[in-house]
Amino acid sequence: MCNNKKCYSRSGFSLVELMIVVVIVGILASLSLLSYSKAVRKAKLTEAKIALKRMWECNDMFYNEHGYYYGPVYDIGNSGLSEIGFSPLSGNPLFIYSIEINSPPIYIAEPLRKEFGGDGSISGYELQIDFKGKLYIFEPGINNVSGMERITPTGGRRGFSPGGG
Repeated sequence: MCNNKKCYSRSGFSLVELMIVVVIVGILASLSLLSYSKAVRKAKLTEAKIALKRMWECNDMFYNEHGYYYGPVYDIGNSGLSEIGFSPLSGNPLFIYSIEINSPPIYIAEPLRKEFGGDGSISGYELQIDFKGKLYIFEPGINNVSGMERITPTGGRRGFSPGGG
């Protein structure tokens, strides 16, 4: 005959075991989400790097043909610059591309502000390429990288041009 304590058959999981599993799954999910968001930010910044490098190459070829750099141009937009043969990447651009003629020129990519079509995930970043083709990445809150100053001509506002409104 069975005593109540000895005949107890265990089936399923206890509440403590389930809570431990939920906590472990939550920790793993948060770590993977953090890695995913870093990868997405890196991919978005790579879009700007590719477009800036192409813009620099196009304007350098324009300089070799005409003897002067094309610009200044603020907010190149989706159509690009047919004058130098540059067109931004297809789709919805996340950045505003500009050329600042500071003798020599600087090529700038600023993320679109949220209210102008950006998603806000890369706000505060800025990328610049100098006339030699050297890339500078300004992270949020950083205004000077290796002697290069952050310019931010449009402030992430679509259709804005300095001095023109």
